[in-house]
Amino acid sequence: MIVGEEDQLTTRDDAEAMLRAVPDGRLTVVERAGHLSAVEQPEAFNAAVASFISSELGEAARPHG
Repeated sequence: MIVGEEDQLTTRDDAEAMLRAVPDGRLTVVERAGHLSAVEQPEAFNAAVASFISSELGEAARPHG
């Protein structure tokens, strides 16, 4: 879950409530961003997405058992 720290449509509290329903979910708060964090702070948003993808690919590549 990614939320802008200044988001008034989907607040951090809203994001945290949604996160509780997602097993193994995580929350990234983008500073100096509102509801359109991907537009307002693209570098921070992209870094959060890249980190998530990287960690998930790392998990998928590990042997399970």
